Amino acid sequence: MNRALTLALTVALIGGLAFMGAAGTAAATDDGQSNDADIDQDQRVAQGADVSSEDSWAIAVDFGDKGNGDGPTANTGNEVKQTSDNHQNADIYQDNENIEDSLFVELGGL
Repeated sequence: MNRALTLALTVALIGGLAFMGAAGTAAATDDGQSNDADIDQDQRVAQGADVSSEDSWAIAVDFGDKGNGDGPTANTGNEVKQTSDNHQNADIYQDNENIEDSLFVELGGL
């Protein structure tokens, strides 16, 4: 009786593992799946800069070191105008198709 029970459980275990292996193989295939993507992208950039130091002047005079290590300093004024125009456009069409995998098992004459 013990041998018959052990043999029945062994056959059931091996059959179950074989069935799970077949189902896993069927699920791992990518039959019936497709992905198509069309991308149209463009970018336009316009930049400009206007720099002026008109009517700018500076004078620096050094009266000797006063013990603090500072030397003469001269400052001038500048005017900067900068523009940037950036346009980006992207048209994307994507089509995904996924047919679910199926596993069919025939059980004799049932």
